[in-house]
Amino acid sequence: MAWAKDGGRVAVYHLIGIGGSGMSGLARLLLEAGHQVQGSDRKASPRLDTLRQLGARIFVGHAGPNLDGAERVVVSTAIGPNNPELVEARRRGLPVEHRAAVLAQVLAGRRLVAVSGTHGKTTTTAMAAWVLQEAGLEPGFAVGAEVAQLGGSARLGRGPVVAEVDESDGSFLRFHPEVAVVTNVEADHLEHYGSFDRIVAAFRRFVSQVRPGGLVITCGDDPTARALAQEVPRAVTYGVERQGDLWAEEITLEAEGSRFLAVHREEGPLGLVTLGVPGRHNIANALAVIAVARFLELPFEAVARALATFRGAARRFETVAEVGGVRVIDDYAHHPTEIRATLAAARPPEGRLVVVFQPHRYTRTQRLADAFAQAFRAADLLFLTEIYAADEAPIPGVTGEGLARLIQAHHPGPVIFEAEREDLVERLLEVLQPGDWLLTLGAGDVHTVGRAVAERLAAQEAVQGDGGGVAAPHQTIGSRADR
Repeated sequence: MAWAKDGGRVAVYHLIGIGGSGMSGLARLLLEAGHQVQGSDRKASPRLDTLRQLGARIFVGHAGPNLDGAERVVVSTAIGPNNPELVEARRRGLPVEHRAAVLAQVLAGRRLVAVSGTHGKTTTTAMAAWVLQEAGLEPGFAVGAEVAQLGGSARLGRGPVVAEVDESDGSFLRFHPEVAVVTNVEADHLEHYGSFDRIVAAFRRFVSQVRPGGLVITCGDDPTARALAQEVPRAVTYGVERQGDLWAEEITLEAEGSRFLAVHREEGPLGLVTLGVPGRHNIANALAVIAVARFLELPFEAVARALATFRGAARRFETVAEVGGVRVIDDYAHHPTEIRATLAAARPPEGRLVVVFQPHRYTRTQRLADAFAQAFRAADLLFLTEIYAADEAPIPGVTGEGLARLIQAHHPGPVIFEAEREDLVERLLEVLQPGDWLLTLGAGDVHTVGRAVAERLAAQEAVQGDGGGVAAPHQTIGSRADR
């Protein structure tokens, strides 16, 4: 019998939806541990190509015969009960496990820092992993996005493990970490929980599962997260505001990052920190990482050096391109709080902030419509697309166009609804001017819009450079002077 590095028997895992951010990371961990991995996804992608290169057997499309040879089947909450491979797995009597359960098994026995929260957990996890790596700890990590500096989204490593754990479906309760980080707690994912009280109860249980001698780290700027710290034996609170145990002073915000003085309640000033990722929310994320690093007894100077070189994760204020004088940025923000924080961080030095928002899920759009209406005030020009369903059934009367009308009633600048992707790309090409920032927002596939615009702008620039024509004319809409 062969044994894997995670202590279990070598097995053949079949991952349904292996191209997803969390599933692809789990596949990498299983491969690194010595297991055999196969899996399927609806369409080809660079992630699938990478997994093939690492030794996984990949199928494009879901079909029952894909399970041949599998011993254990892994699914995420995104896989519906009628998926043909899931149906076939049950017919064959194969064990079916949730992604988080398998991740917990792979990481069992490791020093685990588990990062949770409604917003900010991906960047905080990536930032912590980078700091631990730069400090020489050889960390493991599991991040819900690709992190170029770390070489991917997951690694088994040898030292402490930093893992993003998902509260959206309650699967974070499968973990018993040494350190639990809670970035914030808001009323999201009510399609799973049903009420905010049940969300809070889940987070309360999560922090109670910290191992003896461990630590709970919560954001003191968030009242619900701050209250959790009072319910556990050992906790640290952090925040941009001057309260709790660890905070930021002398804050300077810039287009490309920030500077601040980290201050501890008992020890006083710890030192200056420079970040290469923008926004007050990233200052809060950095403070959480400083708290983790202090628990692991890393010197502040080493932590500050690493934070200064962190460049973010994919789809987290990610610069896609700078072409034709236009900077194209993509961000995963899909909740009103995330949107406000992201727009506050977006500071074009000269031009306008042009935003494309793709609402995510009918239930979220319906429930948070009033909050969405107030979330885009920093945008000079706002485009909305149709709602990305994420496998939800439509709700009568809940549409992208309806949300656009609601936002327009509260928004100082133009709000334009475009249902068709190609029409949206053409409209953006008409209005974008040198100096503008184009920011795509959403958890669906809106990032393809920004990339398409960047490709078209590059093609126009090439034609101009060859003297073979001129770029499409720019139409001035929503200038800052108009506001």
